[in-house]
Amino acid sequence: MNRSVTSEQPAPSPTDGAAASRIAGRRPHRPPSTKRTPTSWPASIFWSRRQGRARAAWLILLPLIGAYMATVVADAATSGRLPLPAAQLVISAASAGVAVLLVLLSRRYLGARRGLVGYGLSLDRRWIRDAVAGFGIGVVGVSIPFLIAMAAGWVEIAAVLDRGEMALWPGILLYCVAMLFTALWEELVLRGVFLATAADGLRRWLSPKLAVTGGLVLSGVVFGLGHLGQATHPALILTWVLSGIMFGLIYLYSGNLAIPIGVHAAFNITVNLLLTRTDVVG
Repeated sequence: MNRSVTSEQPAPSPTDGAAASRIAGRRPHRPPSTKRTPTSWPASIFWSRRQGRARAAWLILLPLIGAYMATVVADAATSGRLPLPAAQLVISAASAGVAVLLVLLSRRYLGARRGLVGYGLSLDRRWIRDAVAGFGIGVVGVSIPFLIAMAAGWVEIAAVLDRGEMALWPGILLYCVAMLFTALWEELVLRGVFLATAADGLRRWLSPKLAVTGGLVLSGVVFGLGHLGQATHPALILTWVLSGIMFGLIYLYSGNLAIPIGVHAAFNITVNLLLTRTDVVG
């Protein structure tokens, strides 16, 4: 089947307009005018002949479900066989690899309008600098409330870092790299792919700004539900929903995925490794 494919769009940056403007202002792709032929009902569920691509829901679900399935499979394969930091690295790297691969395949075969660069994952010098800045912002933003709580006597130090299942510093290094992979795939899929593609789909019924807002809220809700197993109380799901919306706002206003990935990685490392003790991360 012949279909038109738009060229790769460069990652939006803070200087050339925020991602919100880029996403809100993007007009749906219209292939050259041709005589329409009937499309069978089952096929129309998956493919939009008018837009010449898979429907928005499938472009979102493919990398989302694929990455989560990679997490489940890698977790089962490493459980009890590797020390926790090494197992976490395998799980996170597998999920990130599958997410990146499926985004590339969606671009190549399913007519997705954006690829990795279009979603804001460019990995150039400026991008890396922004990611480092985001990491610093995340560490400070998470640490200050804990330090205030300690000073007020609301929390206390119950334990310190210990050796655990492997040497302390190698374990910390593996864990930090794992959290970078986790932040990379979750931000790529839930902020880049989900938010941008949902906004494209919602513009059939909503104004551009409302479509972006809807994509932002939906991506936050899915992010929260993805952490359902970590909540000790149902109300705590709201914490992850709000965190997802916050990461989405950073993505929209910064114009790329560098800063939200940095902030997200810092949040996971600071909260799960330095300030609290947990065997469940993400």
